[in-house]
Amino acid sequence: AWGGVAAGLAAGTKYNAGLVLFAVLTAALWPLDASSPWRERLARAATALGGCLLTFLLVTPGVWLWPAEFRRDFGYELAHTRTGHGLVFIGTAPGWVYHWTTSLLWSLGLPLLLVVSAAVVSAFVRAFASRRSPAFALPPKLLHAYGALAAFALPYYMVIGGAQVKFLRYMLPLLPVLVVVVAVEAVEAAGPWGRRLWRTVTGRSVAGGVALYTALYTLSFVGLFSATPPQDQAGEWLRENATGGAIGLTTVPWFYSPPVSPYNGGPQTARAFATNAGDSPYRLIILQSDAERLRLTRPAYVVLSQFETGDVARLSADPATASRPDVKGPAAFLAAVSRDYRPVFEARNRPFPLPPWLRPSGLPPHDWLYPYPRITVWKRAPG
Repeated sequence: AWGGVAAGLAAGTKYNAGLVLFAVLTAALWPLDASSPWRERLARAATALGGCLLTFLLVTPGVWLWPAEFRRDFGYELAHTRTGHGLVFIGTAPGWVYHWTTSLLWSLGLPLLLVVSAAVVSAFVRAFASRRSPAFALPPKLLHAYGALAAFALPYYMVIGGAQVKFLRYMLPLLPVLVVVVAVEAVEAAGPWGRRLWRTVTGRSVAGGVALYTALYTLSFVGLFSATPPQDQAGEWLRENATGGAIGLTTVPWFYSPPVSPYNGGPQTARAFATNAGDSPYRLIILQSDAERLRLTRPAYVVLSQFETGDVARLSADPATASRPDVKGPAAFLAAVSRDYRPVFEARNRPFPLPPWLRPSGLPPHDWLYPYPRITVWKRAPG
């Protein structure tokens, strides 16, 4: 019952996290006591299912208060995952590969990712190991526990891996599973030879190195949250240098924009932004990444964030995607900005204390970049 309640809370928080109910149902239908009668197993599974459903309806009342709106918006989210998120994930690996090689690489760091990968491989091999190798195969209790975890983790990973939208945060529900697998494999899979290894200088040095790197890697990104966000840095520069002037933005103000308008919720506040344009201390021009519109309106300043330039630059450099219409237009716009404007201010926070060569390279995952996008203010060149 409590497992069902927990699954209902998970589903109410993030719909596809409700797949954790599979772990509860597996534990109910496949108990450690193989002599448990099926009637009792089915009763436990039904109790878990009922607890999940009732809890979900309680914490997600929109399902029954506004069913039409719920179906509409739920359908929108399904379509969103099938069609992608603009340019963000075009040209990236399939989700099943991307989440392991990119999402986990940035969120864990390479050393810990190698440890997690080794633990997961070890768990799979041991789960299917021949009973002729009892020293290596999983004992029944661990096999049962891994079975329940896999009943959630594998379907969930298949769901997020098949989507065209591949936000790093989609891996968060799997972190508890990975933590358990790493901990169990570190203790159980080692065996006598492993325990001897960990007592050696080499074994302890490797473990200590992974722990130290991961701690420094964590601090380097957590420290970003104590710094002034680049959006606010750019906003302060604009207040001091551009008040009353015309500022060009690619879209209505959103999370990546400096605070140039109180209506900065992106599409959610677009109507209020248009109606109350006079509330801003600037004359804001929405350029829509259109080079012709830039030429006609000629704002004094253009503000661009890494969210608006990073994927365009990445896709423009790849011959396989450079000719796409949805890439060529923004690329031509950025070229026009570079030709007719000059950068006069850059707001950027850098992770510390790890040097760049000890961090992943390339454009960070979209949502990993939220706290530290590079924002550049461009000023129109004379003439």
